[in-house]
Amino acid sequence: MRSDRKRAEELRKSGKSYRHISRVLGVSKGTLSRWFKDELWSVVVREALIEKTSFASERGPALSIAKKEAAQKRRTQWRTEADALFRAQATQSPLFMLGVGMYWTHGDKNPNTRVTRLTSTDPGALRAFFRFLSECLGAPEEAIAATPLLYPGAPAIAQRRMWATGIGLPLERIRNETVLHGNTATQRRSLGACTITLSGAEWKTKILRLLERVVQDHIPLKTT
Repeated sequence: MRSDRKRAEELRKSGKSYRHISRVLGVSKGTLSRWFKDELWSVVVREALIEKTSFASERGPALSIAKKEAAQKRRTQWRTEADALFRAQATQSPLFMLGVGMYWTHGDKNPNTRVTRLTSTDPGALRAFFRFLSECLGAPEEAIAATPLLYPGAPAIAQRRMWATGIGLPLERIRNETVLHGNTATQRRSLGACTITLSGAEWKTKILRLLERVVQDHIPLKTT
């Protein structure tokens, strides 16, 4: 018996498909079929592989539905937690309402992204928003980062240190800067800007829910 046939038989009896055996040994699937198609044990292996493939194809949509249901359950829980935050802090914490207002006017409100993102030219404003994220929203400080947006020719290292000090973030969480483009005069005057980012669907879901609550509770539509 050919050595490759002997090895192919061992692989087939262990439940491997012709495709797998062909890839491992370099023997064509046609040759493998000629060798084993009349062997009863190979027929049993084939039927087991067919059943396994069928089960996987049926299980796939079920897993997809389960994942969607789990994601929706998490989203509902996060929105409920945001409601609790709003009830506890909306009338008690100026920082809470400041942070929500800042995000309403300057934040990324795209519900299809997982990133909470706000840009400003004012280090003090970003310091306030950083404190809102960590102290009011409950986000872990180590998950919050910032990216300076600089004009060409700006001293990158000095700017990163300035933003780190102004925001209250460790220097290592000031990420590599992004270069902006503008006219020459603006480049000479501007210190650039900076974007605070917080990644995670939980935080984006919560802050968008807080925006909804502000509108519902404090800016209701007037009825005529």
